[in-house]
Amino acid sequence: MRYVTGPIPFHDEVYEETATMMLTMSNLVLVDSREEPYVVWKPDEMSGVVFSAQLQHAQAGTCTVKVEIFRSDDNQNAVVVKEFANVSRPGSWSWTWDGRLDDGTVAPAGVYVYRLGAYLYGSAPPDRDSNRSDYLFIERAVDENNEPMLYAEYWGYDDRETPEDETDDEHLYFIRWYVLKDSLNTNAHRGEIWLFDPELQRIGTWDLAQLPCVEHNHQPDGLTASASGVRHGVLVRVPVSLMVTPGEYLFMVHAVDDHAAEEKHHRRKFALPLNAQLHVEIDKVRVYYRNLTERARAYPFTTDTVALRAIVWVRTRQGYYAFCGMGFRNSSSGWFENDGYWFATGTDGDPIIWNEDSLPRLDAAQRVYRWPGGMLHFSWYRLTHSVDSEQNLSFKQTDFKCTCNNRAEHIHRYYYYPPFTSLSIGWGTDALPVALGTSRYAVRVIWWVRGQRRVVASPAPAPGRYQSPNPSPVNWDLTWSQNCDEREEYPVRISVRNGEIDNSWQADPLRRSYLQWLTSCLGVPYEWGGRWYGGKAEDVRGDASGYDNAYNGYGFDCVGVVNAAAKRAGYNWPLEPYTVSALVTETYSIPITWEQREPGDILARAGVHVVTIYRVNGTATNPTDEVLDAHGAAPEGEPQSLYNTTHRCPKNASYWRDRGFRPYRLKSYPQ
Repeated sequence: MRYVTGPIPFHDEVYEETATMMLTMSNLVLVDSREEPYVVWKPDEMSGVVFSAQLQHAQAGTCTVKVEIFRSDDNQNAVVVKEFANVSRPGSWSWTWDGRLDDGTVAPAGVYVYRLGAYLYGSAPPDRDSNRSDYLFIERAVDENNEPMLYAEYWGYDDRETPEDETDDEHLYFIRWYVLKDSLNTNAHRGEIWLFDPELQRIGTWDLAQLPCVEHNHQPDGLTASASGVRHGVLVRVPVSLMVTPGEYLFMVHAVDDHAAEEKHHRRKFALPLNAQLHVEIDKVRVYYRNLTERARAYPFTTDTVALRAIVWVRTRQGYYAFCGMGFRNSSSGWFENDGYWFATGTDGDPIIWNEDSLPRLDAAQRVYRWPGGMLHFSWYRLTHSVDSEQNLSFKQTDFKCTCNNRAEHIHRYYYYPPFTSLSIGWGTDALPVALGTSRYAVRVIWWVRGQRRVVASPAPAPGRYQSPNPSPVNWDLTWSQNCDEREEYPVRISVRNGEIDNSWQADPLRRSYLQWLTSCLGVPYEWGGRWYGGKAEDVRGDASGYDNAYNGYGFDCVGVVNAAAKRAGYNWPLEPYTVSALVTETYSIPITWEQREPGDILARAGVHVVTIYRVNGTATNPTDEVLDAHGAAPEGEPQSLYNTTHRCPKNASYWRDRGFRPYRLKSYPQ
């Protein structure tokens, strides 16, 4: 460059001066072809993701393009970093990501955020550009332990004061806490919360400038930023209709800077977005069942259709809510119809209630909402009643002797948890395969928070071999037997009656009903003096001082099971018989001949034992009737496990006749 000075005052001549100078222009510009600052990756459906950009520059040459891909919940540590040298400028650049991370593994399905950068190395200063802001940053806040945190915490449910209409209902989520940092102390120009459904579709958008910020007195200031960082926590109202698909939902925070004046291409740029992890803290889970054939019939028949549900309770800042991820509708009354006939037998214990309509039930006033949280993992178990098969039992789990009333006496204990069947039914089913007799159903719910495994369970121990709780209390919830000592470990009981016992089986309606009720007792543990379906493992026989101090009759003995079924059938006995000798008196039964015996009659020997005829076979002189029995001691050569429950006895009527038993017909009283 040449320049000439003008005439210098007081000099006649012209002074001419020549100089040369170099100007370096910083004009490299990268223009991302993608409008949004994220990509969606589905390895089962996609072969790759294309990234492309236009590179603008006044001078021809080459540059380096750098790609950084981040998980949406961590915009600080890239999982993919790629550099491409000798890229022509000006010109176009593109690259297809095959879904592999830098460690060689395939990235899981999800939403990923990214940054593209172009660099002209060797220039002084280096010429560069990026599709993300150099000034504005979105970060997680930290808790009192300096642990980073950003969650979409479930806040509550708003039915808009129209509980009968679900279409206007909203879930409330508290997005806490994100921090906006701007190196030039400038607020963000704009920002939004984006909601992605489990299919990774963006289904909702909320303006950060309009959302109330809980951190700042509910003022709509979610875009305020500073060099040191401003912490925000905003409330988002999500229509229930947006969250109908079960699975993981993502709340992504994004913002755009306000630095067009400082940017050489006069653009406002995205900060790297950040995903707020959905967080719903479950307080408890309970199991309920409903008879879909006859809702008031808490003791179903084998011919009935039964529904089963896991319902979780969540304690939030707004209240205590019940949720289920599987709806139930008998009408158009909403997501989950609760008409007061969802039975919870055993959930809070198993009280002795003779009126079946009075069994514990989910309060009809309790509304059950659609589950708003992430994916939960369910482990269901159908538990059958049997003695404990473990070899190493705790002190409280053994049959031991103590001195009661100056005599040695066995304190009898029964355990029925170990035999179990796993069920894969998620939140539940509307077609539970019901089994004749009594079974119990328990569920464990597992989810993850900040990499930590969380577990809640309906009141029942988890299946597995015996593990001593000492010195590892962490394993306590993984055992069956050890946990049977806890008073609240009662899985839900469903006692099913044989619905095929009809007129052809037994014409008399009372004896037919008696047999049906008796079949609901199959599988219940034997307990001397017991008269109920069982369910409290801490109960013991006797008055063992300092132990449990009482016995309340859980489980069945031979007289107890007859008494329970007869009472349910409507025999209306004035008093309950507690011994076989009482049962064969004229108050409760009348003797009959072997020729007169029918299903529903009993075979008894005073002071010894009693069984019930289930099916009549053979003749009067050689009866081979099938009988139902509740017996605690197995005959020689028979498996003891069978004789610890109410069961179909392998010994037919001839066995009992040969031992002095005779038939009786139970006697009824008018109501």
